[in-house]
Order: sequence, then structure tokens, then C-alpha cells
Amino acid sequence: MAYSDYEIETNPELQRTEINPTVKNVMCNHDVIYKTLATVGDFYCRIWYYNDNYDPSRTTEGTKRIHIVPTEESFITEHLEINEWLNLANDYWSEGVIFVNPIIRRNGVNFNVNADLKDCVKYMSGVASHYEADKDKIIAIDLEDNQAMYDMNYDLTSSKVFSDVSNNNYSDFTSGPVGNGSLSISKTTEFASGSISMSSINSKYVAGNNLGAYYRGQGIGNITDNNNVPTSGAISFGDLRNSVSKITADCNGNWMHCQARYEVFGNTEWVSTVNKQLNLNGNFGGNSDLSPAVRFNSGGNGQIIAYVTSASGNPRVRGYSGEGGGSGAGTGKAGGKAMIVESPIFMPTSQKDSRVRGAGGGGGGGGNGGKGGGGGHAGGRRCRGWFCNSSYRVCSNNGGAGGNGGSGGQGGRGAGYYWNGNNAFIDIQTASSRNGAGGGGGAGGSSRGGGTGGSGGGGGQGGAFESNGQGGGQGGTGATGGGDEQGCGYHSSGRNGQGGQGGGGAGGNNGKISFGSGGSISNI
Repeated sequence: MAYSDYEIETNPELQRTEINPTVKNVMCNHDVIYKTLATVGDFYCRIWYYNDNYDPSRTTEGTKRIHIVPTEESFITEHLEINEWLNLANDYWSEGVIFVNPIIRRNGVNFNVNADLKDCVKYMSGVASHYEADKDKIIAIDLEDNQAMYDMNYDLTSSKVFSDVSNNNYSDFTSGPVGNGSLSISKTTEFASGSISMSSINSKYVAGNNLGAYYRGQGIGNITDNNNVPTSGAISFGDLRNSVSKITADCNGNWMHCQARYEVFGNTEWVSTVNKQLNLNGNFGGNSDLSPAVRFNSGGNGQIIAYVTSASGNPRVRGYSGEGGGSGAGTGKAGGKAMIVESPIFMPTSQKDSRVRGAGGGGGGGGNGGKGGGGGHAGGRRCRGWFCNSSYRVCSNNGGAGGNGGSGGQGGRGAGYYWNGNNAFIDIQTASSRNGAGGGGGAGGSSRGGGTGGSGGGGGQGGAFESNGQGGGQGGTGATGGGDEQGCGYHSSGRNGQGGQGGGGAGGNNGKISFGSGGSISNI
């Protein structure tokens, strides 16, 4: 049965967008069995949707996409992750998104041929209409492969599930300006007036002294602004009047995972031979350790120049701050890259060195303190016989239990940026801002001698830029319980305090910049 325990109005961290937290719908989910095996049992998936999407009697397909995000062993429960997969996805894809989280077995096979995943695709194809969804818009997303996306569909005639190869990553489609972020585009046009000569054309476009080299799609960039320039056939000097030779983009304010191809210049302009200049004027951060602050996507043509324009508050382009491990020896997460470069670009080396930095890894969470030792039982002796000529021991069996150990401290975040969910990036850079939290003190033991629990270990410090975090501190050993009387012994847990939990491991770092095939940075 559906339930709406994540109403955004009472959970502000589940805002629909990172720009506008206006409540628009109530999030609902229900768990369903998508297949049953006699040898294993039932396989469940959790389906997330909005309260007005679901009608089990509906038979007409809708337009919504179905995004299947499998996990092993347990469902996704972190609120911010659910927000990303349902709310932010619905803001990006205008047709709407249903988020499906099945439990699958990996079994060492390729993701898109996994039998459990394919059975979930088959099930969702059959019930797509219940959620106003389209069975031909099913996407499977692999969390263990940088969120690679696969188009998948179930063919009723052949009773088979088909899948394409992965051509995109989910993070390529869920990013852009946040808070006060904005984009300004200007275009440099040539030959607005006056005469046009072959030498002036070659001076601007550098394709030689033959007018036949300046068709649109050859010497002149193939973009809509240049539609007056023919792609073949007759061509004249006048056809090049007001042709665009350069596009300049100013990215202002705050941007998360800024993608030059999809969000700044546009696909057509990016792959054209028109020269491009990108001015990074604001603050740029990643939305996870898997996505960079700025991505120069593949396929870029023409001369591409990038400037990080501001020297204040450096670095202005930062990887995603590595998250600290949770209390109780949680492992810190890796810091994100500042840039991924998959096309050849130019950038001043001085700016690349000082204004662009990869994030540090998160510190490990502190271990919990050990439980205190049990207290000794009270006891005494009583007379036996006339004139108390002998005695016997009497024990109260009242030794107190040891106190619980204190909680380990949260690990510190690594140097970098992370979004505060409203209007700004959080600046993590100084040593003090990267410190982990101290561990909590242990609880006192029960009366009669219960030892105090050990203190929790402190969270490890997050790493500096492009550095690993530090591991969390070990929890303290619980105190020894109080002594017994008359050899009556101790609480069932024993007198000695238990050792504290070891601290969590530190998060690594992904460096500053990575290069895809064809990517490079040259000084300008």
C-alpha cells in the first residue's frame, strides 16, 4: 500500500529543486514483488511516484519515464538520494519520472544482461500504465559504473528484454546553474558592413584562399546563425556577411557540474568548428564524488578557450568535498575531481594551477567506545550454629552492569565545495573546517560498581585539496567494574571493560583533472 511519509513540507531537505523548495507533490512509494524463484524466494522492488500518478485500474500508457536504479541487499533510504532520483529527475525531464529501486544479485555478469534486472524491466513494462508511464522509456542506471545509463525494453512478441550499450552517464543530465547561477551568451559576427575580400575571410576563418573551403560545415561553423552560408553549390563573398566566428559564454554565480556541451554552448554549437570561449566567473562544484565541477565534454571542435576569471576566494573551481564517515567507524568517501576534459581546450597554466583544485577525501568516523566492565556483587557472612561457631557466605548478586560506550565522532569533510541545498556552496578549505567531530563520553555504569563506558573516538580530519582524509580514532576501552565482596564474583558481563571499536577508514581523492580520449589542456 502506498504511503506518503516523505512530504516535502515537513522534510525541507527533500526540496524538489535546489533552487526552489516549493511543495508541489507528495512523494509516495510501495514495495512489490517483481519475481519469485522457488530456490531463492521473492524479489522486491520499491517504486517511488507522486500521489496523483498511481491508479491500478489505468490501462492507457502515459508519457513518464521509468528509471530503474538497482541495489544489492537493501533499498536506497538516504533522503537526499531519493530526492535526486525522483524529485530532481522530475524537474529535469518534463515528461516526468517514476523511480524504481529493485534488489538484484550482481552475480559477476555485465549490468545490462543481469537476469534480475531484466525481470524487473519485464515487470515494469507490464504495469507502466498504472503509473502514467511509457513502457518504451525504461532506463537502467548502474551505480557501480559511474551511473552509466542503458535504454531497456521488453518485447512482448519475443518475450525478451533488449538493451543498448551505455552512451551516457546519468550525471550528464542532472546538473547546471544553482542558486544565483546564470548564463550569458554573446556571438562575434564578421563582415557586418563594407567590402569582403578573400584575404579578410582567410584572416578570420583561416581555411585558405579558396572560397570553396568556406561552406557551412567546413570553413564556416555549421550552426543556425550561419544558415545563410550554403553547404554546397554556388557560394559568394556576400554569403559570409554576419557569419558567426566565435561564441563567448559567461557562467556567472553558482554552477554544479557545469557541462560545456549540454548546458553552456549546446550540442550543435559544441561540435561545430565555431571558436568558443568559456568564462568561468562564479563558483563551480560537483554534485557528488562521481561528477566534476566542470566537464568539457567530448566532441568539441574549433578553438576552445577557458578562463577562470576571478582570483578572489581561490580556488573557484573545486571538486565535491569528500563526505566524512558516520559515527561508529563509518568510512569516509572520496573527494571529487575539479574537471574532466574530453576535448582539446586552452587555459592559462597559472589559472589551472591556482584556481582549479580537486577535493580532499572525507575523514573516517570515530569508533564507538567499549562497554564498561560489570561491578562486583556485594556479600557478607552469617553465623551458623550455637555461639556462631562457624559462618557461611551470603552473596547479593547485585553487581551493576557497565555503561555503554560513547558514540564515535563524525568524520570531517575534505577540502572542496558542497551545496547547502539553498543558495550557496559550503567552503571547506582550512584545517579547522575539515576537522572531524569529537567522540561522545561513555555512560556511567549501573549502581553497584558498573564501570563507565569508554569515550567514542574522534572523527578523522578531512583531507586537504587532492589529499586523502585521515582515519577515525579508536574508541576508548570501558572502565573496569568495582570490586566484589567476599569473593562473590561479578556481573555476568565480566569485570573488565570492553575495548573500543576501531576507527573508520579514510576517503581517498580522485585528483584534480582527468582526461578522456582526445582531451588535453594547452597553455594560452
